[in-house]
Amino acid sequence: MRSEIMSTFKRFIDTAAEGHVEGRSAAKLPEFIRLGLTDAAILSLNANEVQLLTVDHDLHTASAKMGFDVLNVTPLLLE
Repeated sequence: MRSEIMSTFKRFIDTAAEGHVEGRSAAKLPEFIRLGLTDAAILSLNANEVQLLTVDHDLHTASAKMGFDVLNVTPLLLE
């Protein structure tokens, strides 16, 4: 299952548009202290424009509270 998910993810990456979040902007979020720079950068994106897939419970919880369309894929990887 993991190989299938990662293959699909790779195809998505090959076609997806990428953006940039400045570290100083992400570090301004209150979640930065608890979650770190990468997760804070993700949370600084527009929740209405992003669908988030994660295996990180803390990121899943924080992003759901902020209104992101988020799915914790950990259960799928364990099948």
